[in-house]
Amino acid sequence: MFILFCTYFYSFEKETGVLNVSGAGDMDDYSLANYSPFMNHTEIKSVVIGSGITRIGEDAFYECTNLSDLTISDTVTNIGTEAFYKCGSLTSITIPGSVIRIGESAFDGTGYYNTDGNWENNALYIGNVLIAGGRNGKYIIDNYVYSGEVEGVYAVKPGTRLIADWAFYQCKKLTGITLPAGLKGMGSGVFWGCSSLTEAVIPEGVTSIPDNCFLNCTSLQSVTIPNGVTFIGYGAFKKCSALTGVLLPDSLTALDGFVFEGCIGISSMKIPQGVTVIPRGLFSGCTGLETVDIGSAVTGIEDKAFEGCVQFRDITMPKSLTKIGTDAFKDCGTKIVIARVFTIKGYKGSYAASYASKNKIRFVALDQPTPTEKPTPTAKPKSNSNSSGKNRKEVIKGKAPKVKIKGKSGKISVTYTALKKAAGFQVRYKNGAGKWITKTFKAKTSATKTIKKLKKGRYKVQVRSFTKGKKTYSKWSKAKTVNVR
Repeated sequence: MFILFCTYFYSFEKETGVLNVSGAGDMDDYSLANYSPFMNHTEIKSVVIGSGITRIGEDAFYECTNLSDLTISDTVTNIGTEAFYKCGSLTSITIPGSVIRIGESAFDGTGYYNTDGNWENNALYIGNVLIAGGRNGKYIIDNYVYSGEVEGVYAVKPGTRLIADWAFYQCKKLTGITLPAGLKGMGSGVFWGCSSLTEAVIPEGVTSIPDNCFLNCTSLQSVTIPNGVTFIGYGAFKKCSALTGVLLPDSLTALDGFVFEGCIGISSMKIPQGVTVIPRGLFSGCTGLETVDIGSAVTGIEDKAFEGCVQFRDITMPKSLTKIGTDAFKDCGTKIVIARVFTIKGYKGSYAASYASKNKIRFVALDQPTPTEKPTPTAKPKSNSNSSGKNRKEVIKGKAPKVKIKGKSGKISVTYTALKKAAGFQVRYKNGAGKWITKTFKAKTSATKTIKKLKKGRYKVQVRSFTKGKKTYSKWSKAKTVNVR
């Protein structure tokens, strides 16, 4: 028997019970309302997914209870939700290295899943893929209720390259997670509802944070996102109410909607230069958010992006901005009977300026002095020929020192090139959205200093010079972001 079905073919050999799937592209998705042609077929004993197939569809082999042998070609990159659900005879599974996404419960209820000896500390691995971080009593199989979840600080096995969708779903006793070097991807909702998780460090090599990744992690205080991440999915940090700040990497180019919705502890955020759109509901309900600096490439702010940010103080908008959606700033900068008080910072004649005028929002032009500033004097500076110290102000004022800054294991190294007449320099640094910490060093010439005993994370660092007695300061050097290991 040989059948044409959508973009792929399948053939079944009754004598051997072997089902061959071939063709090119994705298999179709199925459900309990739209049955797969293979669902509940007890005569299927072996399945071969041939070269050219790129995705095994959802519920494709649901309850093929006599399926015991499975071969998946290395063209497959995605295994859909419940693809092999309740295939009770399937006790041996090999997942090729080409697979980068495994849907929720893809192998739940298989013979492999039901074998207690395959679970290690309440976690289930298939080769170098973490399938589940707890059974959580979600399923009743053969009248047995599976239970148990990972607890405390859990270290994912070294060499793990992929974590399946919803792997740690509702692991409420999980307090910490150690993700291994070499991890390439995580699934949707992987830490959804881990309400005791306090910290997460995502390793280098991961390029995206999936949908709902940390949704409802209400104790999560800090997340380290490596440079190399280009995309953050829908609701990734939604309702992480304890989160105080996230340093978005320069590599980021896009975010989906409602990523930080309800993150009431975040007070400030900087959007990297590569991002072009502030998506719908990005900071909706962030009641503690005060300031946002938007990157120079942003062209649009979508609906409800900042809705309900009642503490909002100011936002910096680039010249590139051409669109602001409906209710983008609804209930921003308001407190009961107090009128809207936040400020938009932008450029004269820009879309931001006209939007502020139309909506009666205070506007400060970035290309002219603010109302509280005096214009910079245009008089020529005095000669610096006098070396007595009287003219030190003109020597370093308006300049910034040259520096080299490196992040190391537990410390930051700063190599400073002194400005003329400078008596020393200051280094200020902060982790994420935390407060600036300033260290002062005396140095009339070039010097290298080290700031020690730092926690792991991404730090912003700036340096400035000062004259004797700290009477005059130079400009701060351009902020540099470094990783402390």
